[in-house]
Amino acid sequence: EHRIWQQLIALNYFGKTKLEHRFRYEQRWIEADFKTRYRYRGMLFHPLNRERIETGTFYLGIYNELFLQPSGTTFDRNRFYTGMGYKYAPNIQFQLGYLLQTVGDRTGQYLQFGLIFDT
Repeated sequence: EHRIWQQLIALNYFGKTKLEHRFRYEQRWIEADFKTRYRYRGMLFHPLNRERIETGTFYLGIYNELFLQPSGTTFDRNRFYTGMGYKYAPNIQFQLGYLLQTVGDRTGQYLQFGLIFDT
């Protein structure tokens, strides 16, 4: 699968907790098929040992992401994640967590490790 996307990210703060809203519109090429999809992710980040997430901060993260498609079956999938992260450097983070994904009538559970580079 190849895809490009456009997205908008909006942030809100409630004390130490950051709420990130991500809206994404995708154009997808799956072999010879072209499809579009909409995604919304609401994610909470809460620092554990600092006031904000900066280098040296451990934090909790939780999100729910809904995937919708404009044609056929509207519901594509849903992802729920909860985990812990560490900001190692200004542009490097590690995350480890539990991911529950529902696709159609199937549900899978995953242990997810993330290495995030901000460029």
